Amino acid sequence: MRPLFWLISALFVVQTVFPLIRSSRWWIRMSDFPRLQIASALEVLLVAYLLLFGVTDRWDILYLLTVVPALSLQIFLIFPHTVAAPNQLMKASVH
Repeated sequence: MRPLFWLISALFVVQTVFPLIRSSRWWIRMSDFPRLQIASALEVLLVAYLLLFGVTDRWDILYLLTVVPALSLQIFLIFPHTVAAPNQLMKASVH
C-alpha cells in the first residue's frame, strides 16, 4: 500500500515541479493551472499517509521531505489569488 502512496504522490510532486521549468511545451505548461487540485490531492495523500502509516522509518521521513515542500510551494503560489491576500492595487480617487 505504501508504494501506491509513493507513486501517486510522486506524480503530484512532478506536477508541482514542471511549471518551474522554462519551456513552452504544452505537457510542461499544463501544470500551471490546476494548482488548487494538486494542492488538495497532496494534502489528502499526506494526511492519509500519516494516519495509515505514521512516521516509523527513514522512508517515511523521505516521503515527508518531498510532499511537504511540494504542498508548501503550491500553497505559496495559490495564496496571492485568495481573498486573504492583500490587495495589490491602490483605490481610485473620486474627482
